[in-house]
Amino acid sequence: MRSKIYNRPRDPWLIFLLITAILITLSSVLVRQSFVRVFPLYVSVFVMLLASRVNRYSYLLGGINAIFYGFIAIYYSIPGSAISAFLFNFPLQIISFIRWSKTSWKGSTVLKKMSTRGRLLNVALIVVLWVAYYALIKALGSASSLIDSMASLIGMYVTVLQVLKYSEYTALMIPSGLLTIALYVSLIAKGTVEQVPFLVYSLYSLCCVIRSVFSAKRILKEQEAEEK
Repeated sequence: MRSKIYNRPRDPWLIFLLITAILITLSSVLVRQSFVRVFPLYVSVFVMLLASRVNRYSYLLGGINAIFYGFIAIYYSIPGSAISAFLFNFPLQIISFIRWSKTSWKGSTVLKKMSTRGRLLNVALIVVLWVAYYALIKALGSASSLIDSMASLIGMYVTVLQVLKYSEYTALMIPSGLLTIALYVSLIAKGTVEQVPFLVYSLYSLCCVIRSVFSAKRILKEQEAEEK
């Protein structure tokens, strides 16, 4: 019987997931990274596979997993990511799961779409919020204040859009993913080589994010067809 959480057991992306998990393991051994600190990555590879299909259960698992990421961010002195994990990602992803379940549609939910004006206003709001948030992160002494503030802010904004069920969150996850990759690259360049497993995961995550954009478009199209 097919799983209610993930109903595509023959999805070729499962092979991609397995390869990523193996690479995370190998890189962890090579850089002598603690298993405790990379454990959330093994959960995340499955979470992102669900997210790539805009599946609501990704928020339930991702919300719980965010707590572990928060402690990892504290360990590596990237407070912006820690704040994002504890105060936004954890509670808001759980709320997203609850809200998406109330208007469930197959494994996803009934999605909304912003107007062109709404999209422009959101971009302007992100810029304004980033200026203020950057000042806060810099005061906290982040190891990578510029990249960290941008990545964590967009990540938090994406989470809010997810709660509101706007399909545009998938597109915003692309710059968020690119900034996260840049953050890990900068940390590795500064000598924190144990971040390599996180970089491996971030590359996989970006691929899943790009897939989610197309999944959201497909779901919106199907839902609009049903309404007609």
